[in-house]
Amino acid sequence: MDIYNIDKGWPALAGAAALMLGVMTMQTAIAETFPDRPIRLILPFSAGGSTDTIGRIIAQGLSKELGVSVIPENRPGAGGTIGVSYVAHSKNDGYTLLMGTGASVVNAKYFYKGLSYNAETSFAPISTAALAPSVLLVNNSIPAHTLQEFIALGRKPGSNLSFSSTGIGSSQFLYGLVFEELSGIKALHVPYKGGGAAALDLVAGRVSFEIDTSLSALNSLQTGKVRALAVTSAQRIAVLPNVPSITETYKNFPTFGWYGVLAPVGTPEPIIHKVNAAMIKFLKSPETVKSMENLGLSLIPSSPQEFAQRIRDDDKHYGGIAAKYHLKPQ
Repeated sequence: MDIYNIDKGWPALAGAAALMLGVMTMQTAIAETFPDRPIRLILPFSAGGSTDTIGRIIAQGLSKELGVSVIPENRPGAGGTIGVSYVAHSKNDGYTLLMGTGASVVNAKYFYKGLSYNAETSFAPISTAALAPSVLLVNNSIPAHTLQEFIALGRKPGSNLSFSSTGIGSSQFLYGLVFEELSGIKALHVPYKGGGAAALDLVAGRVSFEIDTSLSALNSLQTGKVRALAVTSAQRIAVLPNVPSITETYKNFPTFGWYGVLAPVGTPEPIIHKVNAAMIKFLKSPETVKSMENLGLSLIPSSPQEFAQRIRDDDKHYGGIAAKYHLKPQ
């Protein structure tokens, strides 16, 4: 390239550099004033379930750390995909956030046709919040007091077992699917719009069993109308020390169930980092750790990059499960 052409290129390069500097300056200015009004945290399931409960705890923590109201808003339906889709298409200014789950954000594409979002390209991950082991609960009307007794009952002809979930593709649905295969039982799947309704029908005896998060399970156990037969974590959990791990019977039983906060893609990075810092500070406080552990949850604060990697890894994991069980979007 001759000197003349190099000289001709300088104005374009200088213009591009000025544009980039302008964008960076604008984003910094936005972050300095953010937030200056209430933030909505969309909960993609109905009130009363684990996502709702965890989301409200996170909203309170973010309100304290950010100095503005963070308002939880339930938008349930279609296994959480209605609320997730709403956030994916919201304005990317940091004032609409998502309390997402692995099932509703990542693996929904393997079960629902025509989704208008993609886990890896529609969101800006902020931080994971918690992992929730699940508990296999049965209604007290079921004549089984151990996992082995329940499996033996389910294998009998005419057992007529049923299990509840928050929809096709949810962690409860996947747990039920895997449990059916490993145990050899057959059960009718009964989907609900949220964990609260699913738990209520288990307590009322309208479904036989449920594999739900420890948080929801503890609430159901307090009614005295259900019993716990197993937990899905690799070890027994502190809040239910006498309940065996399902891995004591099925060594390779999988684990699902993270919760995290995401923003629409394109949200300025300074805003992402400000909300991330607020979440990490809140999640690492001794009070939060203790209260979450009492609910059977493990806190997993992360960087946006670590959260993005978890989403990529989960996509491969869920894709493998969908292929193994020949599951198709409906």
